[in-house]
Amino acid sequence: MSKSRIALRKANSNAGRNWRRTSSARRVAVIVAGGTSAALAAKKATATIPIVFWIGSDPVQAGLVASLNRPGSNATGMTYLQTELAAKRLELLHEVAPGATSIGFYTITNSRSRPSKLRHALSGCVW
Repeated sequence: MSKSRIALRKANSNAGRNWRRTSSARRVAVIVAGGTSAALAAKKATATIPIVFWIGSDPVQAGLVASLNRPGSNATGMTYLQTELAAKRLELLHEVAPGATSIGFYTITNSRSRPSKLRHALSGCVW
């Protein structure tokens, strides 16, 4: 049985260059990217190595895939519908704490999808 090796790298401001260096130097078979920024950096770095991602936003809107049913590139993955379910989460929170007059909404400030998340979350605030 052959041994599998996993190369772990953190994305930063030079994420695309880091992915290219890691993937070419180590001849990786697949890139696994958690988060939109990491997935976009991996996609920018290579068009040949398969990329598997998990993100909280819409991968089509982010530019990772052409469509959900036909990705059309070397990237595929899953989304946990963070943006699309934000309004429902606020609605459920209101049911649990109907007397709440102030609710904090946390989002990552460097996220490309932040404005979209905030719009979706606030769309549920009819109470």
